[in-house]
Amino acid sequence: MYNIGYLHSTSIYGAQDYKAAFNWFTKAADKENAAAMYQLGWIYELGNGIKKDYKEAVTWYFKATEKEMQMQCSGLGICITSESLLKKIIARLLNGTQWL
Repeated sequence: MYNIGYLHSTSIYGAQDYKAAFNWFTKAADKENAAAMYQLGWIYELGNGIKKDYKEAVTWYFKATEKEMQMQCSGLGICITSESLLKKIIARLLNGTQWL
């Protein structure tokens, strides 16, 4: 599932189709695929094929983190652009509660 999503998200398979990629990444993420979780964060961050949503992007990056995916750290740094979101994340980290 992840591989099909990846092919749709790149021009390797033909024309890029971010909506199809999103659907395949979602299916893979539902099966606990950390790479797919990262890709969903990336899609939400950039708004490729869907409405841009930084909060949702951060949520998916953190889910990937929980699955020990390391490359999501760069995505988190880019997504944390609002001071209020950053404060919320820091507070939850300090309290040991769920990410978002």
